[in-house]
Amino acid sequence: MIVADSITVFVGSAVRTKPEDPKAHYHLGVALSRSGRVEEAIDAYREALRLNPDHPLARRALDAFRGFDYPFEPGPPPPCP
Repeated sequence: MIVADSITVFVGSAVRTKPEDPKAHYHLGVALSRSGRVEEAIDAYREALRLNPDHPLARRALDAFRGFDYPFEPGPPPPCP
């Protein structure tokens, strides 16, 4: 998890630098998801969609979490199309 946590810190700094960039929030969601921080990942995907309601990857990632009971084991995000 050390690598995933390092990536989360790196991507989190990108969000702080560009808080209006939906791609930054999406990538933060991916990093958080891989770190097992599901609730925070969902928040990041929702923010990406708030900034760009047509962001297909954020929509797909968020839809993938619907119906799951939390907590569950961390794993990879949904595949990119």
